[in-house]
Amino acid sequence: MKQPSRKGTRAIFIVMGLVVILGCVYLFRSSQVISLIRQGRVLFRNKIKYFQIDQNIKKIRTIVQKSALFGDLGQEKLNLIMVVIDTCRSDALGCCGGSKNITPNIDRLAQSSLVFPLVITHIPVTLPSHCTIFTSLYPPSHGIRENGTFVLSDSVSTLAEILKEHGYSTGAVVGSFVLDHRFGLNQGFDYYDDSFHKAPPYPLDEEEPVPEHWQGHDVDTFERTADEITLQGLRWLEQNKKRSFFLWLHYYDPHIPYYPPPDFRGSGARENYLGEVSFVDECLGYLFDYLRRSGLEETTIMVITSDHGEGLDEHGYKNHGSHLYDQELIIPLLVRDPAGQFPPRNYPFQIDSVDIMPTILEMLRIPRPVGLQGKNLLPFIRGVKDREESYSYAETLMPFLRWDKAELYSVRTPDWKMICSILPRKAPEYLLFNLLADPEELNNVASHRADIIIILKEKLTKFRSLDSEQRFQYMVSPDKKSLEKLKSLGYMQ
Repeated sequence: MKQPSRKGTRAIFIVMGLVVILGCVYLFRSSQVISLIRQGRVLFRNKIKYFQIDQNIKKIRTIVQKSALFGDLGQEKLNLIMVVIDTCRSDALGCCGGSKNITPNIDRLAQSSLVFPLVITHIPVTLPSHCTIFTSLYPPSHGIRENGTFVLSDSVSTLAEILKEHGYSTGAVVGSFVLDHRFGLNQGFDYYDDSFHKAPPYPLDEEEPVPEHWQGHDVDTFERTADEITLQGLRWLEQNKKRSFFLWLHYYDPHIPYYPPPDFRGSGARENYLGEVSFVDECLGYLFDYLRRSGLEETTIMVITSDHGEGLDEHGYKNHGSHLYDQELIIPLLVRDPAGQFPPRNYPFQIDSVDIMPTILEMLRIPRPVGLQGKNLLPFIRGVKDREESYSYAETLMPFLRWDKAELYSVRTPDWKMICSILPRKAPEYLLFNLLADPEELNNVASHRADIIIILKEKLTKFRSLDSEQRFQYMVSPDKKSLEKLKSLGYMQ
């Protein structure tokens, strides 16, 4: 048998070596190639999104500048603008104890407003909390206990429906699919803008890991940033400013994941969360300027609040919805009264988010409908009525509905906080915190203060009695598209 020549052998080895090297390079580089493709995609999206933000801000400035050309609008009734900043802790605002350089525009508004830094939300979950704000009903009464799988009943009267009955034009611009019209909060709105684009909430940073709830599917999410919410809100105002109006603007930016624009970005999660709040504040500054220039400031009640707070790694939890500690429950409330009936000041006493709607209706001089569960705060503000001892109720059924873990309930006073954990066929477990001595809720004193537990358990029983036997009667199964959207926002597994 003829042996191959030395040149032929060398060529064979060279070819084999090249094949092995190329194979190794392919295996080694394939992940890098994928990474480079992803980074290129991210950079491309960044440029597009930053361009969109810049263009929206230019359009906003144009509307604001032209607004000065309009004269007397001739309105007879006070208007209402409600701004709900999703996931905004009270201490994120300078006027409520936070850093003064984060929210300069809101802080300036606070100087002419009633400021309530200690408002308790009744559920740290977006859809049910908004339902409470706009119906003045506790979650057991309106029946909405979770995002995406409950729909508000037509039998419930909303603030928008009441104002529409009294001749108001009603508009809403919402920042997240979780408040899509299919979940029922569009009731009473002539205009409900929930048109979401398949785009990341903020441009993804190529150095940031993909958030856990985006893994396994496309990073397209269904939310809009503060610039777009403000732009669409101003456009609606331009069309409706000569009528009595109610406008609700929902800003979703501070919700996880935290990807503020570059000028607002920090070095960690908390800094980026505050950067999101600060970007919302900048966009609100344009809205406030528009109201001043157009003359609407003198005829418009401005309300700023939130649906819930954020964990920010306190008690070992970054997000919200699964616990009832104060960082998730305490939210801000600012109310600017253009009629000047109430002197601007800070009211540090504890109130509830269920109280917002009755207070607004009183300011608008609209009769209170039967069945509202919140209190009108104006008699306490005027000093004509002594404040009653406050017992604030909160709940979250998210751990039970998602993971078959315990339902959580709490009752809070200015001095004490009880959290009750309930699992089927098990005795309830209780945490008790002395808020005066332990405002961070680190030391459970339930075993020492049975007397306080007895009082707060009795209050909790009354709140829970609002629940019906069919407490999940408004629960629905989301369709496939809705499920994917909710997954992309981190609400579903």
